[in-house]
Amino acid sequence: MLEQRSNTDRAAEDPSGCWRPIGALAGELTRLSIEQRRLRERLPAPALAWAAE
Repeated sequence: MLEQRSNTDRAAEDPSGCWRPIGALAGELTRLSIEQRRLRERLPAPALAWAAE
């Protein structure tokens, strides 16, 4: 039976650090999506309709 491990487990075992850049990108994407949601909440509805076109 194959052992199931998460990417986090593999990253901890990877001495080359290959998973670190992926983790950094995931963190940046999360930060950007939160920032995007905050900006959308601040825009009035007509501006959102125009931006969607």
